[in-house]
Amino acid sequence: MRTPLAILAVAALTACGGTSARARHRAAAEEALERAHYERPECETGGRREVKRDVNGDGKTDIRQLFDGNVETCREVDGNFDGRMDFYRFFSDSGVLERLDEDLDFDGHVDQVTKFRGGQIASRDIDTNFDDMMDTHELYTSGVLMRAERDANMDGSTDYWETYQGGRLVRVQWDEDGDGRADRTDDHPEDEGGGAPAAQGPEPQAPPAAEPPPAEAPPAQGAS
Repeated sequence: MRTPLAILAVAALTACGGTSARARHRAAAEEALERAHYERPECETGGRREVKRDVNGDGKTDIRQLFDGNVETCREVDGNFDGRMDFYRFFSDSGVLERLDEDLDFDGHVDQVTKFRGGQIASRDIDTNFDDMMDTHELYTSGVLMRAERDANMDGSTDYWETYQGGRLVRVQWDEDGDGRADRTDDHPEDEGGGAPAAQGPEPQAPPAAEPPPAEAPPAQGAS
């Protein structure tokens, strides 16, 4: 991954012992900004068997799958039949879903990345205003939401935090002066109607077209 010059500059300050709390926050913000520019990995064949399906009969591939033997390793789906893939699933060597990348507004850019561990959701990154930068990060334990972070003012650094217990929102915190630390805390958000600030732009919506059913794994060569 390319390292921004700002991060190198902050690292130099650290070596000299002159790093302030604001400088450390700047470094963290730069790193978050670098991670936010998400680029989708390719679902490359790499010697694996490829299966293509035209679901609506328009002559274009709507589902593309890769198999290692009979185990599916990758799947691409054109959810709105415009000839461009919108949903990408990546599987482990045993065929368990590990990551789901979604282009929710069908503009060719991934808006939501969900990672799984042991078949359960582990984390999710979301571009809530479709500006091609992930601004919301959710962390899960055993498939249950435990913490959420958001760059509410879209300046590249986290300024809003939510804490959950047993799936219930129990704490909300805000950074109001931009120093990377919480300035205000609400420990009873559900009682007082607290919650995430509105994102600057439309919230991601479910795709209008249902995803076509996946193809079945073709028999491996030499199978009876």
